[in-house]
Amino acid sequence: MKASLEKNPAPMRIAASVLLVVLAVIAVLIFVGIYLIFPQDQHFNALILIGVLALVFALVAYLLESLSRDPIFQRALAWGFMGMGFAVLLLTLVFAPDPDGDVTFLTRLGGVVGVLIVLAITIVGILWRGRERASEGARRKKREAWEAQTPASAFSYSTIGTPTTPSSSSASEPPSPPASGGS
Repeated sequence: MKASLEKNPAPMRIAASVLLVVLAVIAVLIFVGIYLIFPQDQHFNALILIGVLALVFALVAYLLESLSRDPIFQRALAWGFMGMGFAVLLLTLVFAPDPDGDVTFLTRLGGVVGVLIVLAITIVGILWRGRERASEGARRKKREAWEAQTPASAFSYSTIGTPTTPSSSSASEPPSPPASGGS
């Protein structure tokens, strides 16, 4: 069964896309539930919680990429949650009114600066990972070319002088006897 799934990835892609939709629907229900549970005067805090939770979901989706050979769906989920999280946080901190007036200008400014710092760190990580992914493709091509070659046989005369086998300084001389420690 496993070999047939590896040859035909269509069932795996269908299952992964269904899982993506299910996780997105669950996330939407959680976000709507948080927004509705908080009272009207606490919607500012609900939006901040939704933004932070979206960033946590993005991190989890990014970590789930390591469990798949083709992590396109996990990557899409991570990008979506990341965009949503940063957008909700920044828009809430800049534009959302605070009915109680508990949030001062300096608190909002500190929040915006904090979110921008996290965004800058995220962008640096994305650029670093993109460069790694590009070099990974070159390594994969070299590995595939190396694996396509027929391996050298130890019984072949052409492999005797290859650098992978150690060469002795004098193959015709017998090994010297061990030195005795006595008289």
